[in-house]
Amino acid sequence: LTGDVLWDLVLAAPTGTSELDRLVDLGGGLQVIGRDVYASGYHGRAVAVDLDAGLVLWQHEVSSYAGLGADLNNVYVTDEFGTVVALDRRRGTPVWRQEALRLRDVTAPTRYASTVVVGDLEGYVHWLDPADGRFLARERAASARITAEPLVVGQNVYVQADDGTVAAYSLVDRSESDR
Repeated sequence: LTGDVLWDLVLAAPTGTSELDRLVDLGGGLQVIGRDVYASGYHGRAVAVDLDAGLVLWQHEVSSYAGLGADLNNVYVTDEFGTVVALDRRRGTPVWRQEALRLRDVTAPTRYASTVVVGDLEGYVHWLDPADGRFLARERAASARITAEPLVVGQNVYVQADDGTVAAYSLVDRSESDR
């Protein structure tokens, strides 16, 4: 009501001898699930913070340009090399790593229906299994890089490439489509 700071938290402290070494940046936006806030930073860590008190619930060392996504079970982080990592939402312990997207400049992960979705530098959209990180599908949405995290609206997931291409996808139950 007053605009006063209730709490603050340093995700990454600048270190190093050059200005580039001391670069610290928050990757992507915050995710809020219940009373917990999740954030990640470049040259920093992924953290879970109690929304009311500002207490760190857990932290995991991971440097991320792209950011993270979350659901009721996991927090999904794209690290600085493009590896997608799933962390247990309650403890911050690693659940799985998908390293096949390494060096593909992957977006922040977005939970969509029963999948985790990311875009990459070649305009591909990848759907991963949230339980183990295996690939479920892959589709080329554009010939340009996808830099923004996929956006879920209603029953669809949307991606936008740097060339202005917008693509929408929805999951189809194969048992219903075969009828």
